[in-house]
Amino acid sequence: MMNQSEQKSLGEIQALLNTPHKSFAGLTFLPSEDRWKLRPKYVRVNLAGSARLVFGGESWDLFRLALARYAKSSKVGTVLAIIDVLNAIANRWGDDFDILNEADFLSLKQRFGSEREDMVGKVRGFLKFWFETDIGGISRDFIDAIYQVKLKGSTKGEAVKSYDPYIGPYTPIELQAIMDGVTNAYLEDRLSTRDYVMTILFVQRGSRLNQVKNICVGDFGLGRERAEVRMPRGKQRGSGFREEFSTFKISEDLYKLVRVLRKESLERIGNKLPASQKHLIERLTDDLLPLFIGDFSSFAQALPAILESQQTSEDHHMGEGGIATRLRAIASVISVHSERTGEVINLTSHRFRRTMGTDLAREGAGVGPIAIALDHTDYQNAGVYVSTTADIATRLDRKIGKLLAPLAQAFAGVLVRHESEAVRGDNPESRIRTTTGSGNVGTCGNFS
Repeated sequence: MMNQSEQKSLGEIQALLNTPHKSFAGLTFLPSEDRWKLRPKYVRVNLAGSARLVFGGESWDLFRLALARYAKSSKVGTVLAIIDVLNAIANRWGDDFDILNEADFLSLKQRFGSEREDMVGKVRGFLKFWFETDIGGISRDFIDAIYQVKLKGSTKGEAVKSYDPYIGPYTPIELQAIMDGVTNAYLEDRLSTRDYVMTILFVQRGSRLNQVKNICVGDFGLGRERAEVRMPRGKQRGSGFREEFSTFKISEDLYKLVRVLRKESLERIGNKLPASQKHLIERLTDDLLPLFIGDFSSFAQALPAILESQQTSEDHHMGEGGIATRLRAIASVISVHSERTGEVINLTSHRFRRTMGTDLAREGAGVGPIAIALDHTDYQNAGVYVSTTADIATRLDRKIGKLLAPLAQAFAGVLVRHESEAVRGDNPESRIRTTTGSGNVGTCGNFS
Protein backbone atom coordinates (compact mmCIF):
# COMPACT_ATOMS: atom_id res chain seq x y z
CA MET A 1 0.00 0.00 0.00
CA MET A 2 2.02 2.93 -1.28
CA ASN A 3 1.65 6.49 -0.11
CA GLN A 4 2.32 8.35 -3.36
CA SER A 5 1.67 11.80 -1.88
CA GLU A 6 4.72 11.53 0.38
CA GLN A 7 6.99 9.71 -2.05
CA LYS A 8 10.09 11.52 -3.26
CA SER A 9 10.67 12.22 -6.95
CA LEU A 10 12.76 9.85 -9.04
CA GLY A 11 15.57 12.40 -9.20
CA GLU A 12 15.62 12.82 -5.42
CA ILE A 13 15.66 9.07 -4.93
CA GLN A 14 18.61 8.56 -7.28
CA ALA A 15 20.53 11.41 -5.67
CA LEU A 16 20.06 9.92 -2.21
CA LEU A 17 21.02 6.44 -3.43
CA ASN A 18 24.35 7.87 -4.56
CA THR A 19 24.94 9.88 -1.42
CA PRO A 20 27.42 8.27 1.02
CA HIS A 21 25.80 6.99 4.22
CA LYS A 22 27.47 6.01 7.48
CA SER A 23 26.83 2.71 9.23
CA PHE A 24 26.41 2.14 12.96
CA ALA A 25 30.11 1.19 13.12
CA GLY A 26 31.12 4.38 11.31
CA LEU A 27 31.93 2.92 7.88
CA THR A 28 30.85 4.77 4.73
CA PHE A 29 28.83 3.01 2.01
CA LEU A 30 26.61 3.88 -0.97
CA PRO A 31 22.97 2.67 -0.87
CA SER A 32 23.08 2.26 -4.67
CA GLU A 33 25.69 -0.50 -4.41
CA ASP A 34 24.65 -4.14 -4.07
CA ARG A 35 27.15 -4.92 -1.31
CA TRP A 36 27.45 -2.79 1.81
CA LYS A 37 30.37 -3.04 4.19
CA LEU A 38 28.84 -1.88 7.46
CA ARG A 39 31.45 -3.08 9.89
CA PRO A 40 35.14 -4.07 9.80
CA LYS A 41 35.85 -7.80 9.55
CA TYR A 42 32.20 -8.67 9.01
CA VAL A 43 30.33 -10.15 6.08
CA ARG A 44 28.98 -7.56 3.66
CA VAL A 45 25.23 -7.00 3.39
CA ASN A 46 24.22 -8.40 0.00
CA LEU A 47 21.31 -6.70 -1.75
CA ALA A 48 21.77 -8.65 -4.98
CA GLY A 49 19.62 -11.54 -3.77
CA SER A 50 15.97 -12.32 -4.37
CA ALA A 51 14.59 -9.84 -1.82
CA ARG A 52 13.80 -7.29 -4.53
CA LEU A 53 11.12 -9.64 -5.91
CA VAL A 54 8.76 -8.74 -3.05
CA PHE A 55 8.92 -5.01 -3.85
CA GLY A 56 6.90 -3.59 -6.72
CA GLY A 57 7.64 -0.55 -8.88
CA GLU A 58 9.97 2.02 -7.34
CA SER A 59 9.54 0.66 -3.82
CA TRP A 60 12.81 -1.31 -4.08
CA ASP A 61 14.85 1.89 -4.29
CA LEU A 62 12.87 3.37 -1.41
CA PHE A 63 13.55 0.21 0.58
CA ARG A 64 17.29 0.57 -0.04
CA LEU A 65 17.20 4.13 1.25
CA ALA A 66 15.22 3.12 4.32
CA LEU A 67 17.58 0.23 5.01
CA ALA A 68 20.58 2.55 4.64
CA ARG A 69 19.06 4.83 7.28
CA TYR A 70 18.30 1.80 9.43
CA ALA A 71 21.95 0.70 9.20
CA LYS A 72 23.02 3.98 10.78
CA SER A 73 21.25 3.17 14.05
CA SER A 74 21.27 -0.65 13.96
CA LYS A 75 24.07 -3.17 14.14
CA VAL A 76 25.00 -5.17 11.08
CA GLY A 77 23.47 -8.39 12.43
CA THR A 78 20.08 -6.70 12.68
CA VAL A 79 20.34 -5.37 9.11
CA LEU A 80 21.34 -8.81 7.83
CA ALA A 81 18.36 -10.37 9.60
CA ILE A 82 15.97 -8.12 7.64
CA ILE A 83 17.58 -9.10 4.32
CA ASP A 84 17.59 -12.79 5.26
CA VAL A 85 13.86 -12.78 6.05
CA LEU A 86 13.00 -10.92 2.84
CA ASN A 87 15.13 -13.35 0.82
CA ALA A 88 13.31 -16.27 2.44
CA ILE A 89 9.93 -14.73 1.60
CA ALA A 90 10.99 -14.02 -1.98
CA ASN A 91 12.39 -17.52 -2.50
CA ARG A 92 9.09 -19.11 -1.48
CA TRP A 93 6.41 -16.69 -2.69
CA GLY A 94 8.21 -13.94 -4.61
CA ASP A 95 6.42 -14.32 -7.95
CA ASP A 96 3.07 -13.11 -6.61
CA PHE A 97 3.95 -11.53 -3.26
CA ASP A 98 4.18 -7.82 -2.39
CA ILE A 99 5.58 -7.08 1.07
CA LEU A 100 3.90 -3.65 1.03
CA ASN A 101 0.49 -5.12 0.28
CA GLU A 102 -1.60 -5.29 3.43
CA ALA A 103 -3.21 -8.67 2.67
CA ASP A 104 0.08 -10.25 1.60
CA PHE A 105 1.93 -9.08 4.70
CA LEU A 106 -0.82 -10.24 7.06
CA SER A 107 -0.76 -13.67 5.41
CA LEU A 108 2.85 -14.16 6.54
CA LYS A 109 1.77 -15.16 10.04
CA GLN A 110 -0.07 -18.18 8.67
CA ARG A 111 2.48 -18.90 5.96
CA PHE A 112 5.44 -19.03 8.34
CA GLY A 113 3.61 -20.68 11.23
CA SER A 114 3.75 -19.89 14.93
CA GLU A 115 7.37 -21.03 15.31
CA ARG A 116 8.61 -18.38 12.84
CA GLU A 117 6.41 -15.45 13.83
CA ASP A 118 9.43 -13.61 15.18
CA MET A 119 10.75 -13.33 11.60
CA VAL A 120 7.61 -11.48 10.56
CA GLY A 121 7.97 -9.26 13.62
CA LYS A 122 11.48 -8.21 12.58
CA VAL A 123 10.28 -7.06 9.17
CA ARG A 124 7.28 -5.29 10.69
CA GLY A 125 9.53 -3.35 13.04
CA PHE A 126 11.68 -2.25 10.11
CA LEU A 127 8.63 -1.18 8.07
CA LYS A 128 7.52 1.01 10.96
CA PHE A 129 10.99 2.57 11.04
CA TRP A 130 10.71 3.18 7.29
CA PHE A 131 7.34 4.89 7.71
CA GLU A 132 8.76 7.21 10.38
CA THR A 133 11.48 8.50 8.02
CA ASP A 134 10.87 11.20 5.41
CA ILE A 135 11.52 8.78 2.55
CA GLY A 136 7.86 8.01 1.87
CA GLY A 137 6.42 4.94 0.18
CA ILE A 138 4.42 3.58 3.14
CA SER A 139 1.10 4.87 4.48
CA ARG A 140 -0.16 5.22 8.03
CA ASP A 141 -3.12 2.98 7.16
CA PHE A 142 -0.73 0.19 6.15
CA ILE A 143 1.25 0.44 9.41
CA ASP A 144 -1.94 0.55 11.49
CA ALA A 145 -3.26 -2.53 9.69
CA ILE A 146 -0.17 -4.71 10.09
CA TYR A 147 0.08 -3.80 13.78
CA GLN A 148 -3.45 -5.05 14.41
CA VAL A 149 -2.08 -8.60 14.33
CA LYS A 150 -0.33 -9.90 17.43
CA LEU A 151 3.02 -11.58 16.72
CA LYS A 152 5.12 -13.60 19.10
CA GLY A 153 8.67 -12.46 19.73
CA SER A 154 11.66 -14.73 19.44
CA THR A 155 11.73 -17.63 21.88
CA LYS A 156 14.34 -17.02 24.55
CA GLY A 157 16.24 -19.41 26.73
CA GLU A 158 15.32 -22.75 25.15
CA ALA A 159 18.90 -24.05 25.32
CA VAL A 160 19.04 -23.11 29.01
CA LYS A 161 15.59 -24.49 29.86
CA SER A 162 16.28 -27.83 28.20
CA TYR A 163 19.87 -27.99 29.48
CA ASP A 164 20.84 -28.97 25.94
CA PRO A 165 24.10 -31.01 26.05
CA TYR A 166 25.37 -29.44 22.82
CA ILE A 167 24.39 -25.76 22.98
CA GLY A 168 23.18 -25.32 26.56
CA PRO A 169 25.18 -24.59 29.73
CA TYR A 170 28.04 -26.84 30.76
CA THR A 171 27.59 -29.04 33.80
CA PRO A 172 29.97 -28.47 36.74
CA ILE A 173 31.82 -31.66 35.73
CA GLU A 174 32.16 -30.48 32.11
CA LEU A 175 33.37 -27.03 33.15
CA GLN A 176 35.98 -28.50 35.49
CA ALA A 177 37.12 -30.83 32.70
CA ILE A 178 37.53 -27.83 30.39
CA MET A 179 39.54 -25.95 33.01
CA ASP A 180 41.77 -28.96 33.67
CA GLY A 181 42.17 -29.54 29.94
CA VAL A 182 43.30 -26.01 29.04
CA THR A 183 45.57 -25.76 32.09
CA ASN A 184 47.32 -29.03 31.29
CA ALA A 185 47.61 -28.11 27.61
CA TYR A 186 49.13 -24.74 28.51
CA LEU A 187 51.65 -26.26 30.92
CA GLU A 188 52.60 -28.82 28.27
CA ASP A 189 53.05 -26.09 25.60
CA ARG A 190 50.19 -27.46 23.52
CA LEU A 191 48.21 -24.24 24.01
CA SER A 192 49.40 -20.67 23.51
CA THR A 193 49.13 -17.98 26.17
CA ARG A 194 46.61 -16.19 23.97
CA ASP A 195 44.31 -19.22 23.76
CA TYR A 196 44.67 -19.92 27.48
CA VAL A 197 43.77 -16.33 28.40
CA MET A 198 40.84 -16.42 25.98
CA THR A 199 39.36 -19.56 27.54
CA ILE A 200 39.82 -18.43 31.14
CA LEU A 201 38.25 -15.07 30.31
CA PHE A 202 35.16 -16.77 28.88
CA VAL A 203 34.94 -19.07 31.91
CA GLN A 204 35.19 -16.25 34.44
CA ARG A 205 33.09 -13.63 32.67
CA GLY A 206 30.79 -15.41 30.21
CA SER A 207 31.09 -12.40 27.90
CA ARG A 208 29.78 -12.03 24.37
CA LEU A 209 32.12 -12.44 21.40
CA ASN A 210 31.83 -8.77 20.46
CA GLN A 211 32.84 -7.80 23.99
CA VAL A 212 35.89 -10.02 24.19
CA LYS A 213 37.18 -8.99 20.76
CA ASN A 214 37.16 -5.29 21.71
CA ILE A 215 39.17 -5.61 24.93
CA CYS A 216 42.54 -3.88 25.26
CA VAL A 217 45.29 -4.83 27.70
CA GLY A 218 44.74 -1.54 29.52
CA ASP A 219 41.21 -2.64 30.45
CA PHE A 220 42.68 -4.99 33.07
CA GLY A 221 43.69 -3.61 36.44
CA LEU A 222 44.92 -4.80 39.83
CA GLY A 223 43.77 -2.87 42.88
CA ARG A 224 44.40 -3.35 46.58
CA GLU A 225 41.46 -5.67 47.05
CA ARG A 226 40.87 -7.31 43.69
CA ALA A 227 41.75 -7.67 40.03
CA GLU A 228 39.17 -6.43 37.57
CA VAL A 229 38.40 -5.94 33.90
CA ARG A 230 36.73 -2.95 32.30
CA MET A 231 34.60 -4.84 29.78
CA PRO A 232 33.39 -3.03 26.63
CA ARG A 233 29.63 -3.27 26.41
CA GLY A 234 28.49 -5.22 23.39
CA LYS A 235 24.73 -5.18 22.81
CA GLN A 236 23.51 -1.73 23.73
CA ARG A 237 21.69 0.24 21.05
CA GLY A 238 23.51 3.44 20.17
CA SER A 239 26.80 2.28 21.64
CA GLY A 240 29.74 2.06 19.23
CA PHE A 241 33.24 0.59 19.36
CA ARG A 242 34.65 0.88 22.91
CA GLU A 243 32.28 3.67 23.92
CA GLU A 244 30.64 2.10 26.99
CA PHE A 245 32.18 -0.16 29.66
CA SER A 246 31.17 -2.22 32.68
CA THR A 247 33.66 -3.24 35.37
CA PHE A 248 33.78 -6.80 36.72
CA LYS A 249 35.91 -8.79 39.12
CA ILE A 250 38.35 -11.36 37.75
CA SER A 251 40.92 -13.63 39.37
CA GLU A 252 44.41 -12.37 40.07
CA ASP A 253 45.74 -15.36 38.12
CA LEU A 254 43.94 -14.16 35.00
CA TYR A 255 45.38 -10.67 35.46
CA LYS A 256 48.90 -12.13 35.67
CA LEU A 257 48.29 -14.17 32.52
CA VAL A 258 47.21 -11.01 30.71
CA ARG A 259 50.53 -9.41 31.65
CA VAL A 260 52.36 -12.41 30.20
CA LEU A 261 50.32 -12.13 27.00
CA ARG A 262 51.10 -8.39 26.86
CA LYS A 263 54.83 -9.11 26.90
CA GLU A 264 54.50 -11.73 24.17
CA SER A 265 52.40 -9.40 21.99
CA LEU A 266 54.89 -6.53 22.30
CA GLU A 267 57.71 -8.86 21.27
CA ARG A 268 55.78 -10.02 18.20
CA ILE A 269 54.94 -6.44 17.20
CA GLY A 270 58.58 -5.42 17.68
CA ASN A 271 59.71 -8.25 15.43
CA LYS A 272 57.44 -6.94 12.66
CA LEU A 273 58.74 -3.36 12.85
CA PRO A 274 61.62 -2.15 10.65
CA ALA A 275 64.79 -1.19 12.51
CA SER A 276 64.02 2.52 12.11
CA GLN A 277 60.70 2.13 13.95
CA LYS A 278 61.55 -0.31 16.73
CA HIS A 279 61.72 2.55 19.22
CA LEU A 280 57.97 3.12 18.70
CA ILE A 281 57.15 0.04 20.75
CA GLU A 282 58.18 1.95 23.88
CA ARG A 283 55.46 4.53 23.22
CA LEU A 284 52.69 1.95 22.83
CA THR A 285 50.50 2.15 25.93
CA ASP A 286 48.30 -0.67 27.20
CA ASP A 287 45.17 1.32 26.31
CA LEU A 288 46.17 1.11 22.64
CA LEU A 289 47.19 -2.57 22.70
CA PRO A 290 44.38 -5.01 21.79
CA LEU A 291 44.27 -8.10 24.01
CA PHE A 292 43.72 -10.28 20.95
CA ILE A 293 45.42 -8.79 17.88
CA GLY A 294 44.01 -9.87 14.54
CA ASP A 295 47.12 -9.49 12.38
CA PHE A 296 50.47 -8.50 13.89
CA SER A 297 51.95 -7.37 10.58
CA SER A 298 49.03 -5.02 9.92
CA PHE A 299 49.15 -3.71 13.47
CA ALA A 300 52.90 -3.02 13.23
CA GLN A 301 52.40 -1.25 9.91
CA ALA A 302 49.66 0.93 11.42
CA LEU A 303 51.58 1.64 14.64
CA PRO A 304 52.83 5.14 13.67
CA ALA A 305 49.25 6.21 12.86
CA ILE A 306 47.94 4.62 16.07
CA LEU A 307 50.46 6.50 18.18
CA GLU A 308 49.73 9.76 16.40
CA SER A 309 45.94 9.51 16.79
CA GLN A 310 46.11 7.76 20.18
CA GLN A 311 43.28 5.52 18.99
CA THR A 312 43.03 1.88 18.10
CA SER A 313 40.65 0.64 15.41
CA GLU A 314 38.31 -2.33 15.35
CA ASP A 315 40.35 -3.52 12.36
CA HIS A 316 43.32 -4.15 14.66
CA HIS A 317 41.39 -6.52 16.93
CA MET A 318 40.73 -10.17 16.20
CA GLY A 319 37.20 -10.48 14.80
CA GLU A 320 34.31 -12.46 16.24
CA GLY A 321 34.82 -15.16 13.62
CA GLY A 322 38.49 -15.42 14.54
CA ILE A 323 37.71 -15.87 18.23
CA ALA A 324 35.03 -18.47 17.47
CA THR A 325 37.58 -20.32 15.32
CA ARG A 326 40.12 -20.24 18.15
CA LEU A 327 37.56 -21.73 20.55
CA ARG A 328 36.95 -24.60 18.13
CA ALA A 329 40.70 -25.14 17.83
CA ILE A 330 41.09 -25.12 21.63
CA ALA A 331 38.33 -27.72 21.95
CA SER A 332 40.22 -29.92 19.50
CA VAL A 333 43.51 -29.52 21.39
CA ILE A 334 42.18 -30.34 24.86
CA SER A 335 39.71 -32.97 23.56
CA VAL A 336 37.74 -33.38 26.80
CA HIS A 337 34.60 -35.51 26.75
CA SER A 338 31.16 -34.84 28.17
CA GLU A 339 29.79 -37.20 30.80
CA ARG A 340 26.37 -36.68 29.21
CA THR A 341 27.11 -37.48 25.58
CA GLY A 342 30.49 -39.21 25.64
CA GLU A 343 31.56 -36.83 22.86
CA VAL A 344 34.20 -34.10 22.75
CA ILE A 345 32.83 -30.93 24.37
CA ASN A 346 32.42 -28.05 21.95
CA LEU A 347 33.46 -24.60 23.17
CA THR A 348 31.34 -21.56 22.28
CA SER A 349 30.87 -18.14 23.87
CA HIS A 350 27.12 -18.81 24.16
CA ARG A 351 27.68 -21.93 26.25
CA PHE A 352 30.08 -20.17 28.63
CA ARG A 353 27.57 -17.35 29.00
CA ARG A 354 24.68 -19.72 29.69
CA THR A 355 26.84 -21.59 32.18
CA MET A 356 27.60 -18.43 34.13
CA GLY A 357 23.93 -17.48 34.36
CA THR A 358 22.91 -21.01 35.36
CA ASP A 359 25.63 -21.30 38.01
CA LEU A 360 24.66 -17.96 39.55
CA ALA A 361 21.02 -19.03 39.72
CA ARG A 362 22.03 -22.37 41.25
CA GLU A 363 23.91 -20.46 43.96
CA GLY A 364 20.76 -18.52 44.79
CA ALA A 365 21.35 -15.27 42.89
CA GLY A 366 18.24 -13.38 41.85
CA VAL A 367 17.32 -11.84 38.52
CA GLY A 368 19.02 -8.51 39.29
CA PRO A 369 22.49 -9.83 40.16
CA ILE A 370 22.41 -12.22 37.19
CA ALA A 371 21.47 -9.41 34.80
CA ILE A 372 24.32 -7.28 36.16
CA ALA A 373 26.84 -10.13 35.92
CA LEU A 374 25.85 -10.84 32.31
CA ASP A 375 25.80 -7.11 31.51
CA HIS A 376 22.15 -7.07 30.45
CA THR A 377 20.44 -3.72 30.04
CA ASP A 378 17.22 -5.10 31.58
CA TYR A 379 16.05 -8.16 33.53
CA GLN A 380 14.04 -9.78 30.72
CA ASN A 381 16.49 -12.52 29.76
CA ALA A 382 18.02 -13.09 33.20
CA GLY A 383 14.70 -14.45 34.48
CA VAL A 384 15.18 -17.56 32.34
CA TYR A 385 18.02 -18.76 34.57
CA VAL A 386 16.09 -18.33 37.83
CA SER A 387 12.95 -20.06 36.56
CA THR A 388 14.98 -22.85 34.96
CA THR A 389 16.84 -23.67 38.19
CA ALA A 390 13.56 -23.97 40.08
CA ASP A 391 12.13 -26.13 37.31
CA ILE A 392 15.15 -28.45 37.39
CA ALA A 393 14.72 -28.91 41.15
CA THR A 394 11.05 -29.78 40.63
CA ARG A 395 11.87 -32.30 37.92
CA LEU A 396 14.57 -33.92 40.07
CA ASP A 397 12.16 -34.24 42.96
CA ARG A 398 9.56 -35.79 40.68
CA LYS A 399 12.05 -38.26 39.23
CA ILE A 400 13.75 -39.51 42.39
CA GLY A 401 11.24 -38.63 45.10
CA LYS A 402 9.41 -41.96 44.95
CA LEU A 403 12.67 -43.88 44.94
CA LEU A 404 14.05 -42.10 47.99
CA ALA A 405 10.80 -42.01 49.98
CA PRO A 406 11.17 -45.51 51.46
CA LEU A 407 14.76 -44.79 52.48
CA ALA A 408 13.79 -41.47 54.01
CA GLN A 409 10.98 -43.14 55.93
CA ALA A 410 13.30 -45.90 57.09
CA PHE A 411 15.87 -43.48 58.44
CA ALA A 412 13.45 -40.98 59.96
CA GLY A 413 14.10 -42.47 63.40
CA VAL A 414 14.63 -41.24 66.96
CA LEU A 415 17.83 -41.63 68.98
CA VAL A 416 17.27 -43.64 72.17
CA ARG A 417 19.65 -44.49 75.00
CA HIS A 418 18.23 -47.95 75.60
CA GLU A 419 16.13 -50.51 73.75
CA SER A 420 13.37 -50.17 76.34
CA GLU A 421 12.75 -46.57 75.20
CA ALA A 422 12.12 -47.62 71.56
CA VAL A 423 8.63 -47.84 70.03
CA ARG A 424 8.97 -51.61 69.55
CA GLY A 425 11.64 -52.16 72.14
CA ASP A 426 9.84 -55.20 73.56
CA ASN A 427 9.80 -56.92 70.16
CA PRO A 428 12.97 -58.96 69.47
CA GLU A 429 12.26 -58.79 65.72
CA SER A 430 12.76 -55.03 65.77
CA ARG A 431 16.43 -55.39 66.54
CA ILE A 432 18.96 -54.32 63.87
CA ARG A 433 21.98 -56.59 64.07
CA THR A 434 25.56 -56.19 62.89
CA THR A 435 26.65 -57.90 59.70
CA THR A 436 28.26 -60.67 61.73
CA GLY A 437 25.19 -61.10 63.92
CA SER A 438 27.27 -60.72 67.07
CA GLY A 439 25.41 -57.70 68.43
CA ASN A 440 22.60 -55.18 68.00
CA VAL A 441 23.09 -51.60 66.78
CA GLY A 442 19.52 -50.31 66.91
CA THR A 443 15.84 -51.06 66.77
CA CYS A 444 13.27 -50.59 64.02
CA GLY A 445 10.32 -48.64 65.36
CA ASN A 446 7.68 -48.08 62.70
CA PHE A 447 8.85 -49.12 59.24
CA SER A 448 7.78 -52.41 57.73
